[in-house]
Amino acid sequence: MKFIFILCLLFFCGIVTAQKKTVPVNKVYTKVDVEAEFKGGASVWARFLNKNLQVPKKCVDNDELDNFPSAITFIVRRNGSVDSIKTNREDGSCWNSEIVRFIKLTDGMWNPALIHGKAVDSYYKLANMCVKFETE
Repeated sequence: MKFIFILCLLFFCGIVTAQKKTVPVNKVYTKVDVEAEFKGGASVWARFLNKNLQVPKKCVDNDELDNFPSAITFIVRRNGSVDSIKTNREDGSCWNSEIVRFIKLTDGMWNPALIHGKAVDSYYKLANMCVKFETE
């Protein structure tokens, strides 16, 4: 009887331990509980974009203002830093270097994504960004 009790005790302890959820720290996640977010929210992001995004002279000279990338992806790290910045226009678009420069300016200005309440590295995608340029 003691043997069966000990066997059952070991079995149930194993089940309880197996239910503990761990979050690997060396992984970059695509699905998270809470998405990464620019500190201050959308209105602060819009002001930052308006103040810091510069129209490259090359785009103006070549009349390529409408060649703005429709998708920009990067990694937001646990500490709010950014890296691995890519655009969907890898064809030498006049905007690519400006987009990379602009996103690098946001380094440290992000609240990281969360899984089970823990900060994790995650992919972030700015899709269908609508940028309107006013000409003089």
